[in-house]
Amino acid sequence: MTTLALARERLATTLNEALPGDLNVRPRGVVKTPRQGDGWVMVSQITPEDFTRCRVVLTAIVVLGSDSDLADQLLDTWTVPAFQAALQSMPTAEVVLEPVSLLVETGSMYAFTIKISTEVEPS
Repeated sequence: MTTLALARERLATTLNEALPGDLNVRPRGVVKTPRQGDGWVMVSQITPEDFTRCRVVLTAIVVLGSDSDLADQLLDTWTVPAFQAALQSMPTAEVVLEPVSLLVETGSMYAFTIKISTEVEPS
């Protein structure tokens, strides 16, 4: 079992190591001017399990860029390694990957989210 901070760190690190290319997935903090390969991990939900554990949903966002054809190619290439990374990062009850569109200052960019559900303990 792990803490929430360590779970965020593990998910970001395993995505950076597993996906090809120049990735910069951070354990915290939204990237204000994202570019292809940027990403961050957010806490989407925290639910108590018992007196010592919580179930959390972590969502990692990985930016694929603004070119739709390249974004589709990257999604095809990165989906399986992203799933494998999420499953290897820690014990997970569920993993879901979804393509999304991000609104940024210059318009929109393609990305995907990968959500994992896991248990954490207090730090």
